[in-house]
Amino acid sequence: MAAVFWASFVSPKARFGGTRGVRLLLGLVVFLAAAAAWYGLGHTTAGIIFGLVTILNTALTYTFGAQPGETSPND
Repeated sequence: MAAVFWASFVSPKARFGGTRGVRLLLGLVVFLAAAAAWYGLGHTTAGIIFGLVTILNTALTYTFGAQPGETSPND
């Protein structure tokens, strides 16, 4: 289910994701949910590290621009 959501709304070539900012936000939500799952299963260190890396990655991606092959909603 997560893979279908990712391909449809979050991936760089997503058809339904909307703007780049929306796709980044949806991706952040997906990965933070995974971090929360790790944390909730008792793997607290892994969950915290995964969440922090997710936030850092999203911030860097937003700051440094589009990825190769990423399409805009107008394409």
